[in-house]
Amino acid sequence: MVHVWGFDPGLTTGWCHLSVHENEIGVFNSGEADHLQIGNMLYDNPVLKCAIDKKEIELTFAVEKFIINPKTTQSPWSLETIGLIRYFANVYHIGFEMQTPSEAKNLITNDVLKRAGLYTRGEQHGRDAIRHALYYLIVKKGMLKEC
Repeated sequence: MVHVWGFDPGLTTGWCHLSVHENEIGVFNSGEADHLQIGNMLYDNPVLKCAIDKKEIELTFAVEKFIINPKTTQSPWSLETIGLIRYFANVYHIGFEMQTPSEAKNLITNDVLKRAGLYTRGEQHGRDAIRHALYYLIVKKGMLKEC
């Protein structure tokens, strides 16, 4: 069984949790939070803590990479959120994968999310987090080839 937590870090951070067993999605949750709420969610999450203790569950955090360039405005929230997620990945020995925004968005469009029953209305950051989790499952794990 594979559990993936996807994150789209920023002032408003999108997050999602997907579990896949025998190529079927079991658990699906998503939402949006600020960067401090993400830290609290990872710190005190009974589902995550339970999964960490089970050897048969593979856990990964799939995170959108934030690239600083001369055109980037000051947005420490993205970097702080990535740091929080990386910290908990290290503490709990969870896989940590970074992806560019375009990797996930080019492969997993809104139409794909709708066909898969994973489209969330009104939560763009949450949808982007779902894209990162799905990108990891499809490209890195070779799962969920059909929707």
